[in-house]
Amino acid sequence: MVKRIVNVSFVGWILLFSGIELACLADDAATFYETACKHAWAAEREQAKALYQQIINSYPDSEYANKAPLDIGRADILYYIEIRDDYSAQQAIGNLIANYNEHSYLPDALYSVATRCTGYAKYEMAKETYQKITQKRPGSLFAGRARLDITRIKILALIDEGLYSEAEEATKTLKSDFAGHTYLPWALYTIGNRYEVTKAYQQAQGVYQDIIKSHPDSLNATRAQAGLSRIGAYQPIEEEEPVTPGEVIDTLVAGAAESGDIPASIYAAAGRYEQKGKYQQAEDVYQQIAKDYPESPYGNKSRLDSPRMFIFTYIDAEDYAAAQAATSQLIADFNDNSYLPTAELLIAEHYYVKGLFDKALTMLQTVINDPVCPIARPMAYICAGKCYYKLADYEKSTQYYERIVAEYPGHYLAWQVMYLIVQNYQDMYKAGLISKVQADSKIKAVYQQLLKRYPDCKAAKAATHWLNQHNSK
Repeated sequence: MVKRIVNVSFVGWILLFSGIELACLADDAATFYETACKHAWAAEREQAKALYQQIINSYPDSEYANKAPLDIGRADILYYIEIRDDYSAQQAIGNLIANYNEHSYLPDALYSVATRCTGYAKYEMAKETYQKITQKRPGSLFAGRARLDITRIKILALIDEGLYSEAEEATKTLKSDFAGHTYLPWALYTIGNRYEVTKAYQQAQGVYQDIIKSHPDSLNATRAQAGLSRIGAYQPIEEEEPVTPGEVIDTLVAGAAESGDIPASIYAAAGRYEQKGKYQQAEDVYQQIAKDYPESPYGNKSRLDSPRMFIFTYIDAEDYAAAQAATSQLIADFNDNSYLPTAELLIAEHYYVKGLFDKALTMLQTVINDPVCPIARPMAYICAGKCYYKLADYEKSTQYYERIVAEYPGHYLAWQVMYLIVQNYQDMYKAGLISKVQADSKIKAVYQQLLKRYPDCKAAKAATHWLNQHNSK
């Protein structure tokens, strides 16, 4: 009897330890997965893809290993959206669907992609992705959401265009068509938030108040209340009323305490101070975010944005030696921070706005040459092209514009860049640098390439008209 009890106990201990080991493995896989997703959403695709692959290799039987192959593809998509390479993003979405058409996780992955597209105002791409969900998985939870979202993004686009009356009518239709939909309060909140972001505060207040009245028990009623608090904090900044950064932060913390978006709300306030040229107030707010929310993405950005405000102040005061010293210190202190290239780009753009094109170009080369985090590189190319144009160095300007077309052909500004190349050739002819025959030949080649690559772009009509005129001669 004793022997039997010992055997049973031994088996029990094996099962117990096996259970602990499996739980630990699951926890490890979950931790890796969470970290990988954070990298993916931050557009740090190589880090994300490496972690997803590690999950596949080390935890092959986990639920996370099942999702990870799709997440690897999604990491590429999120990266392309971040760098505004629309063409590559669309291609990657198509590949994801083709490779995992029957996978149960596909609607989830596509929905998150469409959400990111919406957040970046890529409404047409978002619409197409939502439609893919409704077509591929019409009975899924995400399809039910996507149908509402297709209507929602139409409203967001109207708001961005300043067509508020049309947006209000479309919102009434949304509420009627999707009455009772569990997702409706959140959809309405995003509409109110879009008004808020575009500084249409009166319309935003109306939507937020409607949510609080019509959906008082939903989480989005709490978010709407936080939205009203944000408006109360932001409006005085916009109208340059005598309000201190501390008062703004207190208002936002009190209003957003239950909604969980405090760092984002405060960061937006700092941005508003910055837009108004109130760099000391912006620096105070950025510093507070870095101190109170160090682990949040906004805390990470604020650590660089705080000293960046001093640099802007030095530039505006024409103390360029101090600006250079502060910039060098910023780079030394945050050399391994993924946000550094963006901060450097913002400094370069500030020099550009001040007409300090040579100084802007020096800063831009740092961004362009960054081997680790190339997210800011496309905009750096464009800014460099504009700097050289201002310096009447049309050849170098064209070289940087051409790098956009060559390296980022799917970038949302690529067609506009080609139009700027045409402008360069026209100005080179006016300056006597090339003959009219040479200019026309180069312009013809650019326009032909533009129509081939971007036949539906806004410049297509002008390009076609020019080609027709010159082909008839």
